[in-house]
Amino acid sequence: MIAPNAARNWVAYERVIPLDTTLGYIFWLDHRDVSKEEVIATLGAIPNPGDRQARALREGLAWIAAHPGETVARTVSNLRIIWGDGVY
Repeated sequence: MIAPNAARNWVAYERVIPLDTTLGYIFWLDHRDVSKEEVIATLGAIPNPGDRQARALREGLAWIAAHPGETVARTVSNLRIIWGDGVY
């Protein structure tokens, strides 16, 4: 199921995108200092979905690099939620 979609994305966007191009958008929304509206406007101005995904991933990774402590704290909190210890 994934291989045909990845092949289609390779042809359409000239890059490896295994499933869809929303991964970067979601990643940036979870790791940002700007408003949701700014994320939407910035990505909406980029016509190629592959380029949009690449930009969003870069922005999210830059945020993580600038906020390592907060990244670790969020990760620990999310793992507690997933493991069900009741800490939200």
